Amino acid sequence: MATSVNGWPLVPAGSPQLVQLPGVPTGPVALAGPVATLLGYVATEFHARVEAITSTNSHRPGAKIGSTGWYSNHASATAVDLNGGRHPQFRRGTFTGPQVAQIRTILAATKVIDWGGDWDDASVDEMHFEIRPSTTAQQVADAASTLNQEDDMTPTQAAQLTAILDLLTPGVAGVKFDGDIFKRLTRIEDTAVRTRADVATVHDSVLRQK
Repeated sequence: MATSVNGWPLVPAGSPQLVQLPGVPTGPVALAGPVATLLGYVATEFHARVEAITSTNSHRPGAKIGSTGWYSNHASATAVDLNGGRHPQFRRGTFTGPQVAQIRTILAATKVIDWGGDWDDASVDEMHFEIRPSTTAQQVADAASTLNQEDDMTPTQAAQLTAILDLLTPGVAGVKFDGDIFKRLTRIEDTAVRTRADVATVHDSVLRQK
């Protein structure tokens, strides 16, 4: 069976194995199941945290890499290109430093997605995200499962919660959503308990004065 360079079987045009990535503008498609879960996560978080997606390139049946004869990972529906016009192949530095930091945070959550921005100068492709070569179907499934467990709150939602906590607990403003979340929630709870106690004390005092 023919495979793309990352070892995944080729997917023909119109295959029922293809699904559209939900919530991603321009409707890219990917291999249904864990692959779509992971690439969909990358795309939606990229759209929310890096820059708005205005163009995509995903499944390309039979696509090969230049004149090498090797099948592109687009041919197996295990890769997606985001905003190719802004980030053309063979050009490095098309993202800002903060954008690259966001991309790396997003990729770290997936565990099995590679970014073309990490390739050497001869092949650098900053628009491109793909299932890592030699990653097995089980490893991809495990990564998607872990992502789903950890993704009760996305990085975007975590940032929003941090902003809310900054308002509720100004004494510890700026602490990011991580292990310190429990300290901050405890601080909120303790404050609420003290406030209720203060209200009860005032209430009792008023009643005694009647």
